[in-house]
Amino acid sequence: SFTDLADMVEDFLKQELVGSPVGRPVYLFGESFGGLLSLAVASRCPTLVHRLVVVNPATSFPRSIWPTVGPLLNDLPDNVYKDMLPIILSPLVSDPIALAQGGVRVESTPMMQLRQLANTLIALRPSISLLSEV
Repeated sequence: SFTDLADMVEDFLKQELVGSPVGRPVYLFGESFGGLLSLAVASRCPTLVHRLVVVNPATSFPRSIWPTVGPLLNDLPDNVYKDMLPIILSPLVSDPIALAQGGVRVESTPMMQLRQLANTLIALRPSISLLSEV
């Protein structure tokens, strides 16, 4: 459970501090769910955690599309899940258009810029597909 995870992090921090100088600064860093967990641990142990860095904490998860969409992912055929899902999700975890714009020359005509953008996106596909291995 979430409480069990927070207990584990708290216990880990206390173990790490055994034998350390009193007042040794502790910095918790958490991203997404880790950010939410870090917030919970810091609120439970305000004298233990000196600084907290949270990136994109999952505090708004219930208001996102993931509680609805997440369970549906199990029903996807294997080939779609493995080959297409990373591409479909890539705009949520990165900005492939911004990456592809790096391959567009501003001095080109609009039609040429569109071709360059498309070619760069196609070239990025193998990299985006690597998300399936994460």
